[in-house]
This record gives sequence, C-alpha cells and structure tokens, in this order.
Amino acid sequence: MSGSRYLPEIRSHFPGERAEDLLAMIDLLAEARARAGGRPPLDRWYEFAARVLGIASQMFRAVELQEESRQLRVRFAGIASSPPLQEAFIRSFSERLLRADSALEAIEDGLDSLFTLPSHGLDAPVKNSSY
Repeated sequence: MSGSRYLPEIRSHFPGERAEDLLAMIDLLAEARARAGGRPPLDRWYEFAARVLGIASQMFRAVELQEESRQLRVRFAGIASSPPLQEAFIRSFSERLLRADSALEAIEDGLDSLFTLPSHGLDAPVKNSSY
C-alpha cells in the first residue's frame, strides 16, 4: 500500500510541488500510524495522512489550514530523496497525530498541534544536504 492513489489529485491541485515529496509525506505518516498501532498500514491511514497534509483537498476549507498545510509541505520539500528530511518529518509527529481516530479530530486545533517542529519556524525550510 502507498499514497500513490493520490497522485492524480496531487498533480491537479499542486502543480508547483514535487509529487514524489507529497507521496513520501503521505507514506511516512501512514506507516508511522501503523507502527504506533502495532499493525500493518491500512488504506484509511493513507487517507488520514492525505487529509491531514491537505492533499485530499476537500478536508481544508479554511484558508488558515490550507496555508498551514502548504507551509508544512514547503518546509519538507525534497523529502522523497532525503533520509535526513524523512527522519525530521517522522520526529515531528505528535502523539495526538499518531493516535487520533479521524483527520477531523486531529486538526481541530490546527496543524501546529500535530507537528513538533524546530523553533526556527515553518517559514524556513529544513536544510536538505542532498541538493
């Protein structure tokens, strides 16, 4: 299983972003939820990840959440080919993100409550040494 079923939506709604990065973020989050639950990844965990990351676009109608999601994706640009970025992304997951029953429940307080990021803020992308 993987987030690859979201590829058409990614290409359609996020033409300026690298599809492989968004797919990597979906996969990493879904697989982390599976590990936290002690089970193999399920389709619904990939859907959860796509929704939380703003890729399943029907999730975020609020402009604020769309912007938070965009900033998070920009911050991890290059993640598909960078193990250090993948590790940083995984380390950023809060317990709430890993244990929430639904994407709606997870985002009720905004994305900032789901990802623990370094103090230098979301505006500055994590340095990717593979470029």
